Amino acid sequence: GGLRIHQANIDAFEGDFCSYAAGHINEAQMAPSLRIDAETTVEKLSYDVVRRIGALAPFGRGNPAPVVAIRGCNVLTGPKRIGRNGQTVTMLLGQNSASIRAVGFGMGDLADLLVGVREVDVAAEPCLNCFNGKTTAELKLQDVIWD
Repeated sequence: GGLRIHQANIDAFEGDFCSYAAGHINEAQMAPSLRIDAETTVEKLSYDVVRRIGALAPFGRGNPAPVVAIRGCNVLTGPKRIGRNGQTVTMLLGQNSASIRAVGFGMGDLADLLVGVREVDVAAEPCLNCFNGKTTAELKLQDVIWD
């Protein structure tokens, strides 16, 4: 598998590849997209529901992890940077009387961008987190939008 190109042909390949792409790929196809499987609320993502979602594993290329959209989440605590080099963001999100921890790996910059923001819409993978002998439901952030 794969592709092999002689070093002398790299520039020609690049030119031909870019020309082909320019003629066959439109701007809409270049826009990043995110598949959302369902819209839900924080209240509906109980430990039991998230555990049942996890039973659909293993997740991977042929069986992607479900992604849910949750609109109108209140930012209860955070956002704050965690992890080595602060490249991960964590925050507590809530709706009505329910709350859930959300973690965004590689999204540490959101901690700065969300300062003062009180409400967000998120796309996330519901998952279980086992830490220090305690297992809790949480969200693995895929995207966050706010006004």
